[in-house]
Amino acid sequence: MKTKILIKGKKGSEETAKEVLCAFELLPIENMVKTWIFEGDSLTEDFSALLSEKWTKGMHVPFPEGTETLESPLSASKSLLPDGISSDKAEELGRMQTEWIFIVLSTKLFRNYESELNELKDQISTLTQYSKEKWDVMKNFWAKVQTQINEKNLFREHSNTLKNQTNVLFAQLKKLRSAQDAVFETSAKEIYDKLMLKLITLEESTKQNENLNKIFGDLKSLQLELKMLN
Repeated sequence: MKTKILIKGKKGSEETAKEVLCAFELLPIENMVKTWIFEGDSLTEDFSALLSEKWTKGMHVPFPEGTETLESPLSASKSLLPDGISSDKAEELGRMQTEWIFIVLSTKLFRNYESELNELKDQISTLTQYSKEKWDVMKNFWAKVQTQINEKNLFREHSNTLKNQTNVLFAQLKKLRSAQDAVFETSAKEIYDKLMLKLITLEESTKQNENLNKIFGDLKSLQLELKMLN
């Protein structure tokens, strides 16, 4: 997300206009734009290059003392250019303003979903065994996010963050489910082995012509156990 931009302009009337450099920074959570106006002795080529190469990329650059600073809400109906300043880059600034409006809306969605995801994270972290209910909740949550992604309401950086965090929670639930499946398989094998042993014993009894009525009754009981397992 590009949240910083530099625009050259002129301050004052056409006859006495002075060159200025405006630095704009979007504060998406607050829906505000902070503006610094550099002019006079502070506006050197070296300083302008420093702002372009470092400040716009998120690195700290100390500003001269006394730099004029403005702060205003982001609005589609009002230019970002401060009163009394004109620029032939107004169209470029207008495009950035439109993109910033989208970033603000995406940020609001992102923060809402992230808050919901943090609650789910707390709930899942306390689980000691797999929960189908929580799995379904996660599926419904991701379906909501996916709808916003498909409708292009979420900035790529926001959607990727939500996707990565959601995948972590799904992985935790899958791990719990695998542990539960392993316990079930072990238990099922133990029961199967016991039933097979009984079946072998009954088979030996029939070969030795033992009490067939008793063997038949034991076989019916064995069949009932098998049905109960299913």
